[in-house]
Amino acid sequence: MLRLRQGRPVPIPSVEAAEAIVDGLGPSERLVVQEVVERIVWGGPARVESGLLELAERTAADEIMLTSNVVDPDIRIRGLQSLAGAFGLDSIAGEATPALGAAG
Repeated sequence: MLRLRQGRPVPIPSVEAAEAIVDGLGPSERLVVQEVVERIVWGGPARVESGLLELAERTAADEIMLTSNVVDPDIRIRGLQSLAGAFGLDSIAGEATPALGAAG
C-alpha cells in the first residue's frame, strides 16, 4: 500500500519480502504503514464479518471494498469465498462475488 500511495505500485510481496521492506523504511514511511495496518480486518470468516460490520458502522460507510493481499491466488479466492459465505452470499468459482453492501 505504501508503494501504491507513492505512485510506485509493485506486486504483492511475500511476508518475508514485506518484512525486509519495512525494515528499510524511514519514520514517515513507517507512519503510513502503521495507519494502513490499523485499518486491517483479519481472521476467520466470523471475525472478519464482525470487524467489517463494525468498521462500516463506525465510519457510516454504505459500502465496503475489500482487498485481499495474499500472494497465493488460490488461497486469496478461498478466503474471499469464505467471507462471502459468512455474509450469506453465494460465491461462484471464476466469477466476481457480489458487493457485500449491494442493495436488492
